[in-house]
Amino acid sequence: YRWLDAHPEVRGSDPKETYVLMDLDHPLAVREDVGEILSRYESDISALGHFFPSGDDRIRFEATTHNFYQDRAMELLSRIDPTPHVFFIMRQPSRRIRSSFLFTKHNRGRIKPSLTFNEYVEMLIKGDNSCLDSYYYSKVSLYVAKRELKLNKYGFWLKRWEEKLGSDRVHPIVFEQFAESSRSIVEEICDI
Repeated sequence: YRWLDAHPEVRGSDPKETYVLMDLDHPLAVREDVGEILSRYESDISALGHFFPSGDDRIRFEATTHNFYQDRAMELLSRIDPTPHVFFIMRQPSRRIRSSFLFTKHNRGRIKPSLTFNEYVEMLIKGDNSCLDSYYYSKVSLYVAKRELKLNKYGFWLKRWEEKLGSDRVHPIVFEQFAESSRSIVEEICDI
């Protein structure tokens, strides 16, 4: 995000994650700070303008991680002419789940300390997500945690994006490859 935003021809949103392309029934879309904006711009992309200075004609982007899974994001972005390019950085699924769990537990403090990562994964694999209810302090974090296995089915989500925007507009980037070859991948992005 910071690298792109530092480019003189590109402007990132403030904040980085706006949540305005979220499905309207998603818990992140009904947050008070987002809900008011969404209620004014329910059916078009102009809500994003709220997060950029007026008169700024640079290439714009925002980085809400959950947009990858949102029907509304796919629909609204598909209506833009010309169709925008979308870039998705995807981690190895097991690492993504672990990272999400540890971030939610330690950085956000939304999981009881007694829940271990191994116990969490066991609950997901067994499909008994109701066991998670007593461990989470946040309904939003719980909502995401219960869906982690589905969220990691990248092929499913990429196919849906390609159907809406076209395969030439959807650019998956593997996080582990980006970490090893960031310069060459950024150069490839700039050439698109």
